[in-house]
Amino acid sequence: MKSTITEMKSTLGRINSRLDEAEDRISNLEDKVAENAQLEQQQEKVQKHVDSLRGLCDNSSIPTFAS
Repeated sequence: MKSTITEMKSTLGRINSRLDEAEDRISNLEDKVAENAQLEQQQEKVQKHVDSLRGLCDNSSIPTFAS
């Protein structure tokens, strides 16, 4: 009986450990998703600025050095 209780405690400890690891992994993935969303927003802003600058250069007599 005593060994069964000890075995159950040990099993519960391993299960809790695995749950903690899973929660950490999920948290890390959620952080990466948030970072990716922020990077996408920044890329969109940069692209809008680039497009705006191209429009200004196209509509002016300023020579451009496009490749």
